Amino acid sequence: LYRQLVSIYPTSKFILTVREPNKWYNSVRESNKCPSKNGKICGERKMKKYRDIFNANSTSREDFISAFEEHNLAIRDFFLRELKQPDRLLEIDLTDEKYRDGVGWAIVCDFVGLSMQQCPTQDFPHENKSKSHRGKSMEKAPLNSSSNYT
Repeated sequence: LYRQLVSIYPTSKFILTVREPNKWYNSVRESNKCPSKNGKICGERKMKKYRDIFNANSTSREDFISAFEEHNLAIRDFFLRELKQPDRLLEIDLTDEKYRDGVGWAIVCDFVGLSMQQCPTQDFPHENKSKSHRGKSMEKAPLNSSSNYT
């Protein structure tokens, strides 16, 4: 998808959100445990969709993590070696404590060309941080709606 978006939007910037692979896999597994109602895809059916997205061989932890790491590597490689425009990609781990208290937002805002006055000062919003948050809506950190993000 990122390859298509780069060709459609040749001056756009991209943010690759990453996290520790085992924590990512645990989160994917946990978020796929949901009641199957209102046509919502859950459980193994949803895991198979993830498998297809990441081109994993199976839904096993090992295959998923390997595919996740390959996916992220392919994105990095595309911007660095193929496109030769690494400045169009920001990689950030939104779960890393060093990005708390608005630091992460400052990095993102700088990357997309927003002033610090337009930038949120709180932590990044989180959803699905644990089972205890299941069903609660994510508190959104507003950005200035008049900003141009392309």
